[in-house]
Amino acid sequence: MRYPKQPMTAAQFRRGLKVLDLPFDQEADKFDVHPRTIRRWRNGERKIPGPAAQLLRRLVEEKENG
Repeated sequence: MRYPKQPMTAAQFRRGLKVLDLPFDQEADKFDVHPRTIRRWRNGERKIPGPAAQLLRRLVEEKENG
């Protein structure tokens, strides 16, 4: 499935993380970033980089498709 090349919004990021259902510290590990960065992405304080958005979309797709 192809996704549009539009930036991921904070709301989309939060929904994706909710699907993954990971503890907060594991979210940061999964994306190889500081936990503060995850918080900033969640709150819309920072733009979500393309590679992070792609990783989240792939992880959600894998989880949903088993």
